[in-house]
Amino acid sequence: MKRAFIYVIIVLAVAATLAVKSHRDRVPKGAIDPARTQKSSSPEEALDAALAGHKPVWLLIHSTMCIPCREMEMISASLKPEFEGKVVFVNVIIDDPKAGAILKKYKIELIPTSYFINSDGKVVEKKVGAIPMAELRKKLLKLAGARG
Repeated sequence: MKRAFIYVIIVLAVAATLAVKSHRDRVPKGAIDPARTQKSSSPEEALDAALAGHKPVWLLIHSTMCIPCREMEMISASLKPEFEGKVVFVNVIIDDPKAGAILKKYKIELIPTSYFINSDGKVVEKKVGAIPMAELRKKLLKLAGARG
């Protein structure tokens, strides 16, 4: 009985390791690099600049570790070129020391969390969790069309 239990534990550990490795292989490393996606030195400055320019914003607050967050990184990287100049993508990685002000302002409790902010600076929607690409595209199209 004890031997069977040990085998089950080993099999589960190997399966979990393979599942994590498989997921890592599908997610490009560094899919979101804040240094490349934001021209300013902090997420707060990027957000402030977008709002000052009366541009709609998709504010994505996430980590680089959780699986739903990594899925959002891939989706963000895929959609960003399509919305260049229409919606500003501001990515906030919770482990970044520069993220503190935004985390405090938006009272982040769960990740990933998305805020859709119109060109007037008003949060029009908040979504917690991963968003499928097709649904996110619709939200961004709506946001891009909502001028003023």
